[in-house]
Amino acid sequence: MPLFDTHAHLDDEKYSTDLVSIIEGFTKETNNRVLCVATGIDSSKRCLKIATNYPGVYFSAGIHPNSITQNPENSLELLDLFIKEKKPIALGEIGLDRFRDYCPFDLQIRYFISQIQLARKYDLPILIHCRDAWNDILPILENDMHNNGPIKGILHSFTGTYENAERCLSLGLFLSFAGMITYKKNDLLRDVAAKCPIDRILVETDAPYLAPEPFRGKRNEPSYVNYTIKTLANTLGISMTELENQLWVNSNKVLNLPN
Repeated sequence: MPLFDTHAHLDDEKYSTDLVSIIEGFTKETNNRVLCVATGIDSSKRCLKIATNYPGVYFSAGIHPNSITQNPENSLELLDLFIKEKKPIALGEIGLDRFRDYCPFDLQIRYFISQIQLARKYDLPILIHCRDAWNDILPILENDMHNNGPIKGILHSFTGTYENAERCLSLGLFLSFAGMITYKKNDLLRDVAAKCPIDRILVETDAPYLAPEPFRGKRNEPSYVNYTIKTLANTLGISMTELENQLWVNSNKVLNLPN
């Protein structure tokens, strides 16, 4: 069964010398898929170019909370036009971040809400970043669901509590687990994953970041998603084959792609 890395930053400069081999090593002759996730306007353009050049690669468009101030003042208008013309399969990476102080928090909130509205406008799933901001992000999402119905999207690189997971699942979101679930001291995250419904979970690398064991601290790659799948299968008490089949269905469902 093919694999789907639902979140990788293939436009990162860490791949400047070997992007072709990294992508083709994962997708060529395997039917594997990877979503190249954007962090700003220029990043969205780079992700489009990569997806255009490589079969099995898809692209998103969006403005990351930590890169808002690095984008033009009219970036939301530019993003709207880009989505309309280029048709990404998802809107993201968007969200809130209290861990890093790269952007005023009130501006993060404005951009987050505006991009949720854009996703509704174009019927796109959203890719959500949340770091140390659960008490801020969940009420915003719950208010949107109350007004507009279930939310299509993914809580990427999930590291929250089971209460956080339950609230995300009740919104309609899928939960994506990255390499941190493989770390030896991360029993709490594995306990959360074990309680999640198997038809609402995904895997990702967040490459080039968050490499799983045994590559922790090194550059991550889409092909390393297999290590996360192995740990998740053990956590859930099912075979890798069963999990790979379910992950393939889940990934394509949330991203509106054919199996």
